[in-house]
Amino acid sequence: MKKLEIKESITRERETMYIVVLTIVVSTQLKEPKLWLLIPVAVLLFLLSLVVKRVIARKPRLIIDEIGIHDKRKQKVYKWDSIRDVEINFNSSSSFKLVVKCQSTTESIDLTNLYTSPKEINESVAFFSDKKIKTGDDRFKTEIERILKDDDSVVEIMMLFSKVKSKLHWIGLPLFFGGVALSVYLQTRLAFPYVFAIGFLMTGILLFGFMQVSEKRFKKKPEIRNLTDREYNLIAIKYELKLPENKTRTIIGYVFFGLLMIGIFVISYIASL
Repeated sequence: MKKLEIKESITRERETMYIVVLTIVVSTQLKEPKLWLLIPVAVLLFLLSLVVKRVIARKPRLIIDEIGIHDKRKQKVYKWDSIRDVEINFNSSSSFKLVVKCQSTTESIDLTNLYTSPKEINESVAFFSDKKIKTGDDRFKTEIERILKDDDSVVEIMMLFSKVKSKLHWIGLPLFFGGVALSVYLQTRLAFPYVFAIGFLMTGILLFGFMQVSEKRFKKKPEIRNLTDREYNLIAIKYELKLPENKTRTIIGYVFFGLLMIGIFVISYIASL
């Protein structure tokens, strides 16, 4: 088996979201550029420079081989004879860490922004050290295992949920902020009094449609298709992709959204006067 070399991802969720939003803001102001526009332009250029830097520097950040685990970010090597245990810790924020328990210390390596999967790490650790990754005190993973009744594919299912949550974040948030920014811009350009209100409503409908389509496509994946509705809903709640069913909260939510839209239409009308 070859050594496992894990590189840093070129793009990151929050940076991608900020780049999209800043690009929309800047592009809507190019016809009449003002001094304040230098701030979003500077931030946009800084974020793009980080992406370019990662494209150029493609050296691995983490290596697992016959010697041990090499953390290139901290310039540390954890040799197999000094490691007591290795575990992967998950949480609902779609991040996960490699926890290396040595004889006298415990080190945590953030894997969130690296191109890897727990399965690859598991196989490499088992091969090179003759050990297996243990869950230890990883409560979040234990809860998912309890839902799936210790299904063998629990790690892969968790990774799929993490990825779809990340996808919803870095696509959904720019859609929302971009739609609102575009609505504000059009409201200042057009005489029709309800441009912003209609734009806000259309943005909400677009987001809702995006969420529904994404969920349907996600459920078609082989690993997810085998889950029961109960298992899927419980795991989705753990990953904060769904809220527990509550009729009272649902009714309150619809009422709040209705009042919010009425308020936005009123504000949109007043702003056009």
